[in-house]
Amino acid sequence: MKYKKILICIALILVSVLGVELFSNRDMIFLNRAEKGIIELQPTLEENENQDEVVKTTVKFDVGNKYVSKFEFDYKYNDLLNSNITIGYVNGFGNVEEKSITDSNSVLLNKNIINVNERVQYITVEVPNVDSSNIQFKKGKILNRFEMKFSRMFITFSIVFVLEMLLLFRNYFLSHLENAFVLVALLMGICMLLCVPNIKIGWDEETHFNRAYKLAILPSQEKVADEINGFFSTNTLYNYPLAQPSSGDENEEIGTILNDAYDNGKKKNEVKGWTSSIYTPGYVFQALGIKLAKLCGLSFTGVVFCGRLFSLLSYVVLVYFAIKILPIGKEILFFISAMPTSVLIAITFNYDVVVYGCIALGIALILREYLSKKEVVNEKFLLLATLIMTFGCLPKAVYAPLVLLPIMIPNKRFKSKEKAYCVKIVSGLAFALLMSTFVLPALLGKAQNDTRGGAVDSAAQLKSILTHPITYTGVLLEHILKTFPSFVFGEAQYRLMAHLQTARFEYLIPAMAAFVILVSPKAYDKTNYNELVVKDRIWFIVLIGLSVALVWTSLYMAYTVPGVEMINGVQGRYYKPVLPLFYIFLSSFHIHLNIGEDKYRLILILLCLLVLAGTCLNLFNLYCL
Repeated sequence: MKYKKILICIALILVSVLGVELFSNRDMIFLNRAEKGIIELQPTLEENENQDEVVKTTVKFDVGNKYVSKFEFDYKYNDLLNSNITIGYVNGFGNVEEKSITDSNSVLLNKNIINVNERVQYITVEVPNVDSSNIQFKKGKILNRFEMKFSRMFITFSIVFVLEMLLLFRNYFLSHLENAFVLVALLMGICMLLCVPNIKIGWDEETHFNRAYKLAILPSQEKVADEINGFFSTNTLYNYPLAQPSSGDENEEIGTILNDAYDNGKKKNEVKGWTSSIYTPGYVFQALGIKLAKLCGLSFTGVVFCGRLFSLLSYVVLVYFAIKILPIGKEILFFISAMPTSVLIAITFNYDVVVYGCIALGIALILREYLSKKEVVNEKFLLLATLIMTFGCLPKAVYAPLVLLPIMIPNKRFKSKEKAYCVKIVSGLAFALLMSTFVLPALLGKAQNDTRGGAVDSAAQLKSILTHPITYTGVLLEHILKTFPSFVFGEAQYRLMAHLQTARFEYLIPAMAAFVILVSPKAYDKTNYNELVVKDRIWFIVLIGLSVALVWTSLYMAYTVPGVEMINGVQGRYYKPVLPLFYIFLSSFHIHLNIGEDKYRLILILLCLLVLAGTCLNLFNLYCL
């Protein structure tokens, strides 16, 4: 019986994968043989009217009522190609209708490949602000091919596999939510990783890749070509994030070009191995992935993929232990950690993975000891939690107040007053250490200013705060309140995808946030753990408030020009480390939805799977199709 179930599961996966691939290629299966394959088209340069003195170049490709799966045109141009593509297609009524595509092509490419999937009469390509003497259009191509996509097959496999596991081992996964998180987050994270482009996709990813790569090659150095050097700098078009590929073919072409440049390009840019001071802990896992890829002799895209994959693995491991240990709010942490923005952060180069994971794990250890019905807490676990949180906060010291969480534990819960004082003094010293990395550079005039914010001056801003505390407090509160809904429950927190298209589920995700807050108090082990009391919640909100204030203040100092009543650069993702604690603060045993724990967890897992699978499929359609 056991083997029969396994065989049925394998058969269902194979049938699902094959069925999805055949359905996705249905037009190619039934297409007239004469229209299959590659059909070349010649461009016709249209009259450049230069209306209103606007320079533009327009070419037309006569298709002649043929089905077009993909359209490719080759060109010669030494810059980013921004084009407006108009497709004259035959609609369901047999009439010719037009649809337009605005496309920005990478400087690495000399061809543009777009998905059409229509029966087409003509295609025109208009390039604004470029005279015909500066660009050369070559032949166009219709690409009608049967394509089996590995990324789509893996998405199908992952969705079916997760559903099968939940069906066969439902009780196990519902009683071990941390294992359900690994199942969903790891598989969907890999799916997302397979679907995203080869160039910069994450926030400031070139800066983080620079640090991770240099840590990986420490203590040696190497030389790279210009195309690869673009991944280490913002001052380049080779890694321009607003010129993402328009199709899977373009993404593959970019990967081929980068791999060739990595192996055979003119290597004239020196890259030296180095550590990035207090930021180094945030890149250890990504650097390990890069190191392993280089030892295996992988291509450049392989190096990038391995760095991102190890980032995902570290994220899943840290959150796994945090959910496992956390005595209250397991579902809250699951939800926050399994949303599109969270998983995108997990698969890109940054230090946020370590920051969030270590803080979540530290909070879980502290709450487990504090809420346990044991008379005496284990000071070793509290010290370990403080160490882990301090390690995680080094790259972002704005979360330093959270290391003060053990202070809320009464002295009588320790074996002795000496041990109580020891834990609390260590927490205080850790807080002071982290704050010194944040405040001292500003006081000494050595703080790093982000020039993207303009003529910023951290020392001047600090002086402005100290001399006008009431004014600054008003500005701070105004910005916190204005952004609160989106930063805590909405798009800025859960749906933004950096340089990729914003995730969908605009209304479902906030509803899910309300759902976990209202139901979490029911999913609580009252046998082994005490309930939170009012003073606990007050301490939570004090630490959360201090951390949020530091987030805004750090960007006011480093990203905002002096003398203005506004704060630039703050994003919803900066709230993520404090969000689990804030949701636990909001949850109440007196106001909750009365629903069984198993049913609640199953609904939560399935909804998270739905959101992540939908996001992956959207990314596939944008960048892999």
